[in-house]
Amino acid sequence: MRNIFLIVALCCLGISCKKDPAKVVANAEVFRFNPLKCGCCWGWYVKKGTDTLKIDELPGHVDLFNQNLPIPIYIELGTEKNNCNYDYPYFEVRRLEVIK
Repeated sequence: MRNIFLIVALCCLGISCKKDPAKVVANAEVFRFNPLKCGCCWGWYVKKGTDTLKIDELPGHVDLFNQNLPIPIYIELGTEKNNCNYDYPYFEVRRLEVIK
């Protein structure tokens, strides 16, 4: 009887531990890239909610060059960079994932 209880308890524990990771959903989209190397030109234009912003550096594992625009993404922003405010502010990126 004790062995049966132990087997049932271990099975329940194993089933409850198999949780699917939460699926990340898009909270923004990249809609344009400007390749010009003039001051304040270079970068990806991102629409997040009602805000438009620019990013000029991507995390190392992200490749936005070989994809069709617009690109749905999940993005976590850092602080606003003070290097340029010609049209839209640049932000540092803490996390960026392309949503497929």
